[in-house]
Amino acid sequence: MTVALYCRVSTDEQAMHGFSLEAQKDRLIAYCQSQGWKDYEVYSDDGYSGTNLDRPALRRLIRHIGSGLIQSVVVYRLDRLSRRQRHVLYLLEEVFERHGVTFKSATEPFDTSTPLGKAMIGILAVFAQLERDTIIERTKEGHHKRARQGLWGGGPQPFGYRWNKEAGRLETVPSEARIVREMYRRFLQGCSLVEIADWAASQYSDRWWDHHVVKDMLQRPIYAGHVHYGTAMAKGNHEPIIDEVTFQSAQKEMKRREGRLPARGEYLLSGLLRCGECGEPMLHHLVHRNRGKPKDHHYYVCARKMKGSRYRKPVGPCPSHHIQMEWLDDQVTQLVRSIATSPEDLISQTEEPQAADEIMALEAELASVERKLRRWYDAFEEEAIDARELRRRVADLERERGRIELALDEAQERLRRPDPEPMLDAFHAIRDAWDRMELSEKKTLLRATIRQIVVYKDSSFHIEWNL
Repeated sequence: MTVALYCRVSTDEQAMHGFSLEAQKDRLIAYCQSQGWKDYEVYSDDGYSGTNLDRPALRRLIRHIGSGLIQSVVVYRLDRLSRRQRHVLYLLEEVFERHGVTFKSATEPFDTSTPLGKAMIGILAVFAQLERDTIIERTKEGHHKRARQGLWGGGPQPFGYRWNKEAGRLETVPSEARIVREMYRRFLQGCSLVEIADWAASQYSDRWWDHHVVKDMLQRPIYAGHVHYGTAMAKGNHEPIIDEVTFQSAQKEMKRREGRLPARGEYLLSGLLRCGECGEPMLHHLVHRNRGKPKDHHYYVCARKMKGSRYRKPVGPCPSHHIQMEWLDDQVTQLVRSIATSPEDLISQTEEPQAADEIMALEAELASVERKLRRWYDAFEEEAIDARELRRRVADLERERGRIELALDEAQERLRRPDPEPMLDAFHAIRDAWDRMELSEKKTLLRATIRQIVVYKDSSFHIEWNL
């Protein structure tokens, strides 16, 4: 039978508090020697969090306890075993006690071989978890505060930037920033995420590229000069790689594609059409007729009517009709060109959201809640309230803060108004040079002005503009 000496340290704890494995091991061995125990074995987990039980040395210790090889377990401190109360209780009751193993701490006054020790350990486990939860809350608050001040919160450096320690800010890497700009440009031109990933891999081979990586980069506000943590967002102190209009256009395009509209296609309106009867995309459909003189007929058809389409559903066929491609292309083109003669009239019809007053009120509410939270934490540190009261008060305030932050995000989203200049430029290009453009150029300009075209079974259609 052996005494097990369990040591654990995470990287952050070792850096902040000096709980190194060697220091724990030396203290535990000295404790064994003071008790006259000579048969002991050290179990060490280096760099593992105390918030879960999935640790190699701990798993090995549990196996040895189950085999009857361990008589007692000793730790430097209770939180070395776990920082979660339910994990501590599980190990004590379901592992140690079940196999007749006692548990001791070298620095804390409890011993599970006595009734008082068992009661004491439950109390200490509660405070160990409270300490962890408090640290997490303060860490989150620190990240929120840095984000509101425009400071990068740390972590892996975003592609396109490097961290300048002396200046305390991100600075652009020109060769990488060029790739980021081109990725956004290609995405807005209709390239798929896979196509962009393949292109990026041909330009920069020192990292892994796939459609998930590309999608994440196209949605990161940091490239537009913003920093954020959770719901906190502010203008960063670093130089943006792309402008705000490009970033917002990319988010709209991403949302449009998530509605299962294809990225782009071979034909003029591919990727822009949606069925007004069932809401699914409309695709090109070729019909070849052999009667008389053979001829190909091109249509736009609801995807649910296409054989083998992934959009088909068991609820029955869509009631929409085939729409002649040439006719619809011509109708949309005429409408867009007529608006292009005076696009300012279309843009002026949109009303700017009036959310500034609401944002100010919500920010004041949020500041009030955060002051109350700080006061309760201060009261706990001064021992004016106990842990149970703190949890009750904090839980209510956290729910209130979450509600306010969600409302604040929604109000800020309503306040954002896209710059009309890119859309005006597209309309002017349509007005001045449409007849001289290649098909690819026409598709790009239509996508710059049109979000989607909803087509109904009577062949009428409604254009939703990028406004």
